[in-house]
Amino acid sequence: TPLSAMLWQMIRQNGLWWSLIGILALLVLVPMGTCVLSGHSGPVDGDWVFYVLFPMGALAGLLGVLAFQSDGMHQRVRFYADRGVSPTILWLTRHWIPVTILLLWAILRYLTLRSQGAMNASLILVDTAAVLGVCLAAYIIGQWVSQFIKSPILSAIVLPAVLLTNLAYCIFAVAAMEAPWWLLIVSFATKAIAT
Repeated sequence: TPLSAMLWQMIRQNGLWWSLIGILALLVLVPMGTCVLSGHSGPVDGDWVFYVLFPMGALAGLLGVLAFQSDGMHQRVRFYADRGVSPTILWLTRHWIPVTILLLWAILRYLTLRSQGAMNASLILVDTAAVLGVCLAAYIIGQWVSQFIKSPILSAIVLPAVLLTNLAYCIFAVAAMEAPWWLLIVSFATKAIAT
């Protein structure tokens, strides 16, 4: 079937990169299990932001860059369109495995925090939701960047600047403009749907 063939193609062309990114994520998530949401100095521990959220966001952004990189370089979208493959199926197969990886990262974060007992259950859920939210937002930005810059190397080089620009936008929107949180979700969802 076209669905299984397209999933196999994604695994074949990105499997090594996904494995490397996954190993790096394990190196961030497991040792940083003691870096938790609430710290001794205030409501949000700075170590948690710099040692967990930033690296996980960068790795999720790289997953996003890989989502469409081969399609853009080799005109595969046109190839599939000429053969009558639904754009919805193509879009789903490009995101299915990377989004599953992001969900597995969130589950690993939850289980790591739960096993250490450093926080109560509600804070563990907030921490896990924050990590998942940052990873999903960074993934969306990464795949959005790869739509404009066809070279995966250039996309990976430009990605940190675009991620930091979006972080500044989010901080400005919430802190200075007092925008509701759901509006940030809408702004990222439009980028995800636009691809």
